[in-house]
Amino acid sequence: MKTLGKIVLIAIFINSLLLGKVITKVSSQSVSKGEMVSVTIEAIGSSVEFPADIEAILGYSVEDIGTSTQSSYSWINGVQTTTIKKSLSFNFYPNVNMTIPAFEVKVDGDVEKTEPIDIEVSKNNRQSSNSRDFRIEIEASKSSVMVGEPLSVVMKFYRKSNLDVKKLDYAPPRFTNFEVNDKESKEKSYRDGNFIVQELSYKIYPKKDGNLTISPAVIKVATPASNTRDMFRLFAPVKWNKAVSNSIDIEVRPIPNGASLVGEFDIFTTIDKQKVDANKPVKLQIQISGNGSLDTLREINYNIDGITMFSDDADIKSSFKKDGSIVSRYKKSFVFIADSNFTIPSQEIIFYNRAKAKLDKLIIPEYKIEVVGGEAKISSVVTKAQPPKVIIKEVEKHTELSQLILFFMLGVISTLALLYIIPLVKNYKRENFYTNEKALKILYANIEKSLEIEEIVRDLYAQKSGDKSIKIDKKRVKEIIDEIEKS
Repeated sequence: MKTLGKIVLIAIFINSLLLGKVITKVSSQSVSKGEMVSVTIEAIGSSVEFPADIEAILGYSVEDIGTSTQSSYSWINGVQTTTIKKSLSFNFYPNVNMTIPAFEVKVDGDVEKTEPIDIEVSKNNRQSSNSRDFRIEIEASKSSVMVGEPLSVVMKFYRKSNLDVKKLDYAPPRFTNFEVNDKESKEKSYRDGNFIVQELSYKIYPKKDGNLTISPAVIKVATPASNTRDMFRLFAPVKWNKAVSNSIDIEVRPIPNGASLVGEFDIFTTIDKQKVDANKPVKLQIQISGNGSLDTLREINYNIDGITMFSDDADIKSSFKKDGSIVSRYKKSFVFIADSNFTIPSQEIIFYNRAKAKLDKLIIPEYKIEVVGGEAKISSVVTKAQPPKVIIKEVEKHTELSQLILFFMLGVISTLALLYIIPLVKNYKRENFYTNEKALKILYANIEKSLEIEEIVRDLYAQKSGDKSIKIDKKRVKEIIDEIEKS
């Protein structure tokens, strides 16, 4: 028995050494061009660190990346052994023969390497044996575009006009790293010889540069399993066949020379005043609009020494025109407060103008602000009224009856307070006071109306930034907002 126990322990030890290695599993080592490959990296250990940047190591964009942990327990001679298996999984779409490289995984402090795996990519898509009756294709209007430049993709499904189709199951192409205009997807049907053709078109915009692949579309077709022609053919069993389209490679060029946009845009700026009293707000508004996506626009901001500045979040909205092109609008406002003259500096936004086929620029002009009164603002201090001193006089002893009456009265008052007064106060606080976010939004838009509003906005910003020492009178905030909304 002792010998058997030693053999078991040795086997467990050897097994644990083998399990300590990391492995890579794939869904298939032979796929069609653009077909998905699922990859899982597995490691066993109490501490596992997977590679941080899978895309950079693999050389392809990945999707659906995720991790999982499994634990199993076993008992040998009353001793519990715990095995922890951790997995990292992701999907990608290869378009040429490639090798999944060795990944380095840190397991319990040691670096382990996976074995590389070869992936064979076939150019011929795996059409069903029934492809003479139906087929599916996708085509793109361009094979080379710039980031943010639109292109059209059309799916064409061909089926024999005499084919008895019971049901269709369509899986569209995967537009990884593209923005898709779903609202402008268009359908049409027509006859082409012996085939009925159904077309579905998409308008897409690449979001990054590089060699991107539009994966195949897949369609499953259900047809009768037999040639039954009687009245029961509607209930006859069906057979499913699948067709897979081609994939499409798109060369996406980067926006040239560090430009942040592609399209045709205009800029409008307004400033409410260029001469202002000391410590009074100056409001600057910026709006950019035109044809093209503004999602890649770098954030506009200012950092001027000695100036207090507030800004709202940029408001970006996009929509599609009837021809499928995208139009966008960007809005942002700033408030500047100072006690001496200052300059709002000019800024340039470089973009690639498609209409002119060259780099162009949007200019936010320089604004010189004259501040009158140049003395530092003296903050108004509101002196809180001191609560009146309560003078407690010694109360002479009363009779037991008086005490009983007094206690009874106090009990009644306490009951009324619990039932009516306290809930009213709670409801008042809950229903009538504004949240800090809502108050900031309303008061920020009216900051120029009074010094008090300006001070409250400053305090709200400070509190939002984490300054817990700031105390805000919510009752006064409510009074001010109510007055603003009445006016």
